Amino acid sequence: MLEHVVAVDGLKSHKDLIESSQEIRRLAERAVNKIARDARAKAGKEIRSEVAFPARYLSGSDGKLKLFPSRAQQMKATIRGAFEARSLARFVQNPGAKKRGTLRVRVDAEGSAKPMPRAFLMGLKNGNRGLAIRLKPGEKLQGVRMSRKSWKGLTFLYGPSVDQVFRDVSKDMEPDVALKLEREFLRLMELKGFA
Repeated sequence: MLEHVVAVDGLKSHKDLIESSQEIRRLAERAVNKIARDARAKAGKEIRSEVAFPARYLSGSDGKLKLFPSRAQQMKATIRGAFEARSLARFVQNPGAKKRGTLRVRVDAEGSAKPMPRAFLMGLKNGNRGLAIRLKPGEKLQGVRMSRKSWKGLTFLYGPSVDQVFRDVSKDMEPDVALKLEREFLRLMELKGFA
């Protein structure tokens, strides 16, 4: 599983200083955790600017973009996006549509809802809903990122996972996160009279 790690590696130029004192190590860990919290919040906004995930879906108590803070001076915090693909049922804009074939789906945050002819919502055993379609023999889906065939000839439709979107977003964030980590560490050092 891929993940983004905010670690003391962003403070390589201060390695000797950090290893010189327990108090300084604690300050470095505080900096790592603060910047990781900020990075998780920023990543959530960036992900939602690309894919129409609800904010609570990423950051709620069971959020799919999780932060694992540094503990016991591990000197690293981890941000991890859920790896499972998300059912396109989560992106249906008109779930109450009565007429079959009139469901509209919006995955791109800036895009408009697109009609899904012949698709329908279906209750699943786990209590969730899936978006399904029955394909004709030899028919291929167009414009769908992922699908999974299931029982009785139905194909269930899926969109991107949080992890997929997070991988792209985190690459763009890395230089800024490293710079903020160093600045926060130096700020804490100055507050404690070490600098």
